[in-house]
Amino acid sequence: MPTNTDEAARLKAEGNALYVSKQYEEAIAKYTQAIEQDHSNAVLFSNRAACYQALKRYGKAVGDAHKATQLDETFPKAWARLATAQAALSQNTEALASWRRALAALPTEDPSPADIVQKEQYQASLLALENKMHEPSQSSAPANDSADSSPGVIALSIPAGGAPWDRAKTIEPGLKAQGITNSSVYTILLDAYESFMHGQRNMSQLTPTKTRGDMTKFFGQLGAIEKISNAVLTDSRAVHLTFSEWPQMYNLQAQFEIGVRKAPDAAQPLEAFVAEARRLKDEGGWDAVRPAVATSVRCSIIFAFLESEAMNDMVKSLIVLDKILEILRWGRAEWPNASVSERGSIFTDTFVRGVRTMRLDRYMRALQSVGMQDALYTLSYEHVIEEAEAMLEEMRESQEEEGRQYKGFAIAFFAIPEAMALIGQGFYYMQAGIALSSNEDTRNQGLFALGRAHEFYSKGAEKYPPDDERRLYFLAVALLALFRSQAPLEKTLPCIAHIREARDAAKQIWEHVPAFKGSSAKVDQYEEFEKKIMQEIEAGGVSMKDSRCPSWASVVAAEHLQF
Repeated sequence: MPTNTDEAARLKAEGNALYVSKQYEEAIAKYTQAIEQDHSNAVLFSNRAACYQALKRYGKAVGDAHKATQLDETFPKAWARLATAQAALSQNTEALASWRRALAALPTEDPSPADIVQKEQYQASLLALENKMHEPSQSSAPANDSADSSPGVIALSIPAGGAPWDRAKTIEPGLKAQGITNSSVYTILLDAYESFMHGQRNMSQLTPTKTRGDMTKFFGQLGAIEKISNAVLTDSRAVHLTFSEWPQMYNLQAQFEIGVRKAPDAAQPLEAFVAEARRLKDEGGWDAVRPAVATSVRCSIIFAFLESEAMNDMVKSLIVLDKILEILRWGRAEWPNASVSERGSIFTDTFVRGVRTMRLDRYMRALQSVGMQDALYTLSYEHVIEEAEAMLEEMRESQEEEGRQYKGFAIAFFAIPEAMALIGQGFYYMQAGIALSSNEDTRNQGLFALGRAHEFYSKGAEKYPPDDERRLYFLAVALLALFRSQAPLEKTLPCIAHIREARDAAKQIWEHVPAFKGSSAKVDQYEEFEKKIMQEIEAGGVSMKDSRCPSWASVVAAEHLQF
């Protein structure tokens, strides 16, 4: 009796024949049937992407090719098809990254004639795209201004002086005069933005020079990777692509610093990484191993950030972050008594905490985007609460106080990790509450869990500075949980006033950022409900002891896409 795999292979062969005869719609139908039999086969998704591409349905082609790369990241043809479709949609930055991934996936040892031809084709396509991006009509064009893009990686369409860092510069003197230390001004401006811009200036110093044999050698300044990775961990909202060549310039800077530092490849198995690190220490001491390992870790942090924010691939970001934490745990165990000046700042409690905070964020977002069924990574809601509790325990036990005296550092590496851990607990109870309350037999348990979700979300939100748009967002989510727990109006209505105050505080810095606009729109909905309910209370039809929930809040999912 034929298996699902056998049936998929038969359908694939039929699809291939139809593709060769340019019957693309019919081929798509065959590949779709094959995918139903074997949904973990990257080749099927890649082949269907080729059909969509031939029909100029590039959005569909991007979706299928991206899925193929998720199923098999070593599949060069899938990366090439993804790059081609992205370029057709003028997603040049993404296409550039995909062409590089296609080249990296090709075998380097004993390549076949077909591999050599593919390499030449991919290199030609990459070069053509780079040249296109350097044309005046392209290089002067602003980055994608999509209204629902993350401020972390896109140059937003913001009025002059309206960017958070510009607003922060205006506000900071007044905060200092009043002695206010708890403000997102200190993370977004004094630490993250300044660090990011410093790193970007270092990148701009990189200069190619032709050497004998027509080779190209780069000369530049070290330190850009450290500055940009610090910005990512401190407040990634300050990291924004200000020009179309940014990814290309960053990749060259990373290659330059990796080469100078002799940094081990963080993507290789841990045993191989450790062997390289130990060799560096044996041959050159701390001055050799410290910057090498730090460069590996910091490049990986930036890569994980770009995977999640630019490519929207939370799972790939998680895989990279897991590897970073594996390296950090090894280094702390390998050199437990070494000083910070010897082994480096990447092994401090606060640095590790920053990476764990980043990982917990991506983990929850991965659950939101792919659920628990991802083929490359095992996800569970239980892990969220386990990691959240472990992070809180680590913060209670840590004796490390270095940096607390600096306002932005204290917020980024003490307050916000605690906030994220509490929010992780809220996330867990929210999901459990929604599931349990939908079943009559477990309804009361579900309502209790939703009440717990409200408590944790509220506590987490209050850990953010009063003027941070994330505080507003999570207060809005907390109220959603409270409404769904069937709490009386005497508990829910006062929360709307509190959220309104949070919006007013955040607006002075974050007014033009899409995340703030989304949260503000949610507050508008709460206010409409408040107005309607107050009219009913005045008419005597409803009392503050009654439970009422906005119609939209009773069905909306608990979304966490604006972290």
